Amino acid sequence: MAAEDWESPIVYPMTEFVPIDRAYAALEKAGVALESLDANCCEPGRSPRMRALGSTLKSARRKLATIEPGNAEATAKLIAELEDAGGQIGSLQIDCCAPSRLPLYAQMLVKLNEVQRMARLASEQRMH
Repeated sequence: MAAEDWESPIVYPMTEFVPIDRAYAALEKAGVALESLDANCCEPGRSPRMRALGSTLKSARRKLATIEPGNAEATAKLIAELEDAGGQIGSLQIDCCAPSRLPLYAQMLVKLNEVQRMARLASEQRMH
């Protein structure tokens, strides 16, 4: 995948805020990294934990849909969900036996941070 693919926002129908588009794109990239980790994991016991992380990412996506200008409560709920996902990622990373997969964990954390930053920007934007 080319570097420019990581920075290109995905435009979703009915979305008014570019930061939200970038947040959705970042959340998708985190999900793709999780799918790659799960598909290549050699330890079947980790699959339930990876499925739980997948559920947390889906929940974060639902919370992302509630972000709108001036809604600090929705942003706080999303950030709490992202923090939970980050903790799950850290736990999985600590337990990983394949150093070659460590960059995928880092990538997920970077993307979750981007989701958080873009959601904050979107919630601070003013309607024109």
